[in-house]
Amino acid sequence: MDDFWNPSPDTVERCDEDRPLDERHLWPQDTGKLPFDARCALLQLIKGPYIDESDPLWSAVLNNQQDLSSHLADMLLELYVDAETGIAFARNASTGERTVLKATRSNVMTLLDTIMVLTLRKELQMGGTNRVFIGQSELFEQLAQYRRLESQDQSSYQSKLKASWNRLVEARILLKSDIEDRFEISPVLKLIFGTEEAAAVSEEFELMLKRAQQAVPNQGEPHDDDR
Repeated sequence: MDDFWNPSPDTVERCDEDRPLDERHLWPQDTGKLPFDARCALLQLIKGPYIDESDPLWSAVLNNQQDLSSHLADMLLELYVDAETGIAFARNASTGERTVLKATRSNVMTLLDTIMVLTLRKELQMGGTNRVFIGQSELFEQLAQYRRLESQDQSSYQSKLKASWNRLVEARILLKSDIEDRFEISPVLKLIFGTEEAAAVSEEFELMLKRAQQAVPNQGEPHDDDR
């Protein structure tokens, strides 16, 4: 998950709009072998976070999958493509015990980031094959019970929730939709957070919450003056 979590702030210029006359020789000293659209797809995969089937570069990924995999492997990356879900992304190669340089940057998720991602993944799972949408207030209400794990007042906790929400929007886990105040949960969550991993982490969080509740047996839900 960490490999995917920190996308580059740079945006690949939509180079598919102005295609060159000679796609394999873009400048006099060009020794590249990939066609123009595949090069754009390669750059987008490296910068992250992912390419989906709504992207004009999606067809370039499917048509040049083997060549893209080879070029990414030269950079110690592997290409993951799920044609059924319509998502492709690059991640650090799994090299077992061998230590190699990491091509993609990693950023440790906060406790609240992880809880939010797990909650969204659960919503996505319950939606089956349907697109799933969620509002900020709806999600924050589900996460209210975890405030005791942060040991913060309501105002501080809300600020942390909004910060986590914004990070998920930036990482394209939450996608803006045409529905007012509703965001679509990207199906990429199913790919980067496996079922067993999600279940194990969720179980641990529930144990943490239970311990926090037992530590203060007379404390129920947060009091009104804490809200």
